[in-house]
Amino acid sequence: MSEIVTFFQQETFREAAHKVIQKHKQLIQTCIPGVEIRHIGSTATEGLLTKGDVDLQVRVGDKQFNRARVALLGLYELNRGSFQTSYFCAFEKMDEQLPLGVQLTVKHSGIDHFWKVTEFFKGNPTYIQLYNELKRKYEGKEMEAYRKEKADFFHQIFATKEYQVLSKQLEIYDKVKFVRGDQCVQIEDTFHLDRLELLELIEQIMKDDSLQQMTLTIQVDRHCPQTVGDTLVDYGFYLQEEKRQVKKNLYNEREMKVYRRESEKGVYNEGV
Repeated sequence: MSEIVTFFQQETFREAAHKVIQKHKQLIQTCIPGVEIRHIGSTATEGLLTKGDVDLQVRVGDKQFNRARVALLGLYELNRGSFQTSYFCAFEKMDEQLPLGVQLTVKHSGIDHFWKVTEFFKGNPTYIQLYNELKRKYEGKEMEAYRKEKADFFHQIFATKEYQVLSKQLEIYDKVKFVRGDQCVQIEDTFHLDRLELLELIEQIMKDDSLQQMTLTIQVDRHCPQTVGDTLVDYGFYLQEEKRQVKKNLYNEREMKVYRRESEKGVYNEGV
């Protein structure tokens, strides 16, 4: 017998979804301390119709994947209806207050897009409307047919300029640390980026409308290529200071340059 798909307003499951999310984030963090967990899927985006299930994405480095997979197998069943690879594994728990899916992905792998799609919907309400129209089209119809057209719909999203621009920004932002204040943002942990990645980061923050009214500070390795410092100065940053940063112990030091860009009524300090 064919599975039939039915959709509901998100508000129907909001309280139950919150409880499931908090419970399983805690369970996963207990098994894999410090791991990144993101709420994804329809219950993560305001205004989307939902089947009433909850999805979480667990993101790990490639060296942590196998260990994380074993840990999650201690909590959940494998999703036999999904493919498994060396960088992706899907789990499920159907006997929860709401059905739960857990997607384990290697960061920056080809399938590490679930969290980016969620961010895309949040910033592009037109696509929320289009996705809801697709869901209404298949209300009460076969799940298999819905899943096929859903897959086509997401491939269309991946091909849009809007998604590709956002994906590129999120990808580089994910590699560094943002410390946000009321009117300022400090960008840290850039030391592992190569020259091209640093230049890409600078380009992205200068395109980011949400940062344009902020005072920006970026820490870079003291020995980073001259082109990086020159590019920062060209964008209105000035060299604020050079210092040493001690990490964990006295034998793990970094010499850094700290660049700053003021944003007071759109007037920036000149580079030095």
